[in-house]
Amino acid sequence: MNRYLAIIPARGGSKRLPRKNIAPLDGRPLISYPIASALQSGLFQAVVVSTEDAEIAEISRRAGGAVIARPPELATDEIHEFAACTHVLDTLAAKDGDPLAFCIIYPTAAFFLPDDLARSCRLLDGPPEADVVMAVAGYPIHPYKAMKESDSGYLELMYPVEAKQRSQFYPKVVASCGVFYWLRTAAFRKDPTYFPRRLVGYELAPDRAIDIDTPADLAWAQKLMRLRVQA
Repeated sequence: MNRYLAIIPARGGSKRLPRKNIAPLDGRPLISYPIASALQSGLFQAVVVSTEDAEIAEISRRAGGAVIARPPELATDEIHEFAACTHVLDTLAAKDGDPLAFCIIYPTAAFFLPDDLARSCRLLDGPPEADVVMAVAGYPIHPYKAMKESDSGYLELMYPVEAKQRSQFYPKVVASCGVFYWLRTAAFRKDPTYFPRRLVGYELAPDRAIDIDTPADLAWAQKLMRLRVQA
């Protein structure tokens, strides 16, 4: 049994930012960044890209990733990435058995560090032990301050009681930042979810918790990458 496996689900049919998984960032395709970080971490028996797209597959191989061809029916807008991950696990299980845990890494996660993978991996064993370790980030504005537009056109607080507390007494809150997730394989096989009872967060700094889904996201990432290169 292999201990850890990295799975990068990278279908070709993105809509908000077409071909986003191989969009150029500082002269490199986006997907090459998470492949490189996963390989540099030294944690994984294999770094596997699941894709139905020939161009993504070729770029991933050149970046050092292994590729498992995803059936087209598992690459539609309606299919959850868990289906692709199960396909990868099943494909490898006959020869190698299931890994103890696997890490789903998003193909546009260009800013996390190999050390983030190592530190978050250790959280699986606790304390407390976890079935999922989720990369999370804090909110720039606390959710208690959220407002929505009423039917009359005025703004109203969504949390009118909590919002009026002093902000230093607000609870610390985080959210999934769409970068990576560690999943214990046995638990995933029984209940494929990102939100089991035994869920632990690994908080990423804001400049590493970058989710790229739109042209505006990519433009911001280009600026951030230029700043990193100049630093």
